[in-house]
Amino acid sequence: MKTVKEIYDYFHQFPNADKKSASLKEFLETIPGFSEPDSRGNGLVTMNMSMGKEYLRICEQMEDDNLLIKVKHASIIKIDPHYIAVDSVNSSNPSEFLQELNYGLYDFKYRGFSYIRNCFMDSVLPIVGKNRSTGNEDIGTCYYIGDSMFVTAAHCVKGLEWFNVLYPDNSPIELESVWYAKDQDLNDYDLAILKVNNVCECIKVFELKDPYVLDNVLTMGYPPIPGLNPILISETSAVASYVQGRQKSSVGQIVAEVGSYMSELDFFVITARVKGGNSGCPVINNEGYVVGTVFQIPFDSYGGSDGGRYDIMGYGVCLPSKYVIDIITNPDVHQLVLRDVYYIEE
Repeated sequence: MKTVKEIYDYFHQFPNADKKSASLKEFLETIPGFSEPDSRGNGLVTMNMSMGKEYLRICEQMEDDNLLIKVKHASIIKIDPHYIAVDSVNSSNPSEFLQELNYGLYDFKYRGFSYIRNCFMDSVLPIVGKNRSTGNEDIGTCYYIGDSMFVTAAHCVKGLEWFNVLYPDNSPIELESVWYAKDQDLNDYDLAILKVNNVCECIKVFELKDPYVLDNVLTMGYPPIPGLNPILISETSAVASYVQGRQKSSVGQIVAEVGSYMSELDFFVITARVKGGNSGCPVINNEGYVVGTVFQIPFDSYGGSDGGRYDIMGYGVCLPSKYVIDIITNPDVHQLVLRDVYYIEE
């Protein structure tokens, strides 16, 4: 499928000296497989109307979002309305509009979470190693934000005696260092950045935004499944609550207070089903932006952490993406060294 940017760029050519607009059908003719000679050899052409209707749906959404202007209605075949593109200078923030277009925001909005998952499957990777407390194999999740940096929960690294980050083919990534929040309690500020070398070009970069209550979100992580290689599991849900630190408030965003979090940090709660290996996984909104990181899966009220039973409702507690930016600007850097085939903190 052509991206929204490719559709926009096609119609952005018009109007020009020769042509005032173009039809969707003309655009569709540029896509291999849309029109083919009739198999009966009668000189006629058959059109893939399912493809045409899908692109018509996208163009109508682009029209609603003021990316396209319809200048001529469709004929009886329905898939030939004429459009021109709205120039970026007509947006309230041209540079932001172009950034969103290039990132794929409109593709994510129009094509849904399945499309987002397919785009970012290689951007969310497992962290595998040996649990420092139990001595058992353990697993967590990290995700790529560009500049050779993967984000995870701090305990996904601190809790491991040794570990690797694995590509989808289970080969390890060359690691350089781990960054924590400087002068912060990592039990609270449970985020870390893994700095790596030679990242595969196939890995798409996540961009970050703030969370909002009732956003629909997608989580992508690696819950442990005994006897199997790491499996990327995806769940959709909604942001259920935004819990702010004791000395902070934000009008219109607080829907509940959770007294057990004695912290100055902001948290939010999601309803996605998350398990231990989801720690460090991204929380992605329907525009493809990471709005937070899962760092804790609550225990239920019948045994607490001593009972070892996780909340059966599956709520996840997350740190907003703004704290990732804080680590990047003020990191506590620890070098990683390779011992045999695994990495450890120096």
